[in-house]
Amino acid sequence: MTPVPTPVLQTGLPEWLTNAVGLAGTLVLVLIVVAVAGTVYKSMTGGIEWPEDREEDDDTVTRSHDDDDEWRYH
Repeated sequence: MTPVPTPVLQTGLPEWLTNAVGLAGTLVLVLIVVAVAGTVYKSMTGGIEWPEDREEDDDTVTRSHDDDDEWRYH
């Protein structure tokens, strides 16, 4: 007797593929938890400050427009 070939859909997914899908799902879940934890931490410690939202201090060092700053060509 010769064995009857089973259709592809009835054989199921290979074991390595199901393991890879499970691992990828776990990795995505861990990344989501880390992102949420980071957002909660930042909001609890004063929020997120964007560089353009900061006020500029007037007492910072300013450059003078002396001739010493210019390139000298000889």
